[in-house]
Amino acid sequence: MASQDDDFEKMLDEEQVKVDAKFDQRIKLSRDQIDELCPTPVDKEHLNALVRIVCSATSENEAKAQLAKNAEAYGAVAVRLLRKFILG
Repeated sequence: MASQDDDFEKMLDEEQVKVDAKFDQRIKLSRDQIDELCPTPVDKEHLNALVRIVCSATSENEAKAQLAKNAEAYGAVAVRLLRKFILG
C-alpha cells in the first residue's frame, strides 16, 4: 500500500506535467532549450512568471488597441449623432 507521502509526490509530479504542458504552449522554446536556459526549478518558475506577465500585458495592449481602433471608427458617427440631437 502506498504511503501518503508517495501519493502526495505522485500528485505533485502529475501537476508538474500539467504546468509544463501549459508553459510549453506559451513559450516558443523546446523543453531542451528551456532546461538549458533555466537549469533549476526556481529558474523555471521565474521564467513561467515572466511569460505570464508578458502574455497578460500583450492581451491588455491588444484590448487597448482594439478599443482605440473602435473609437476611431465609431467616433465620427457618434459626433454626427450628437450634433444632430443637440443642434437639431
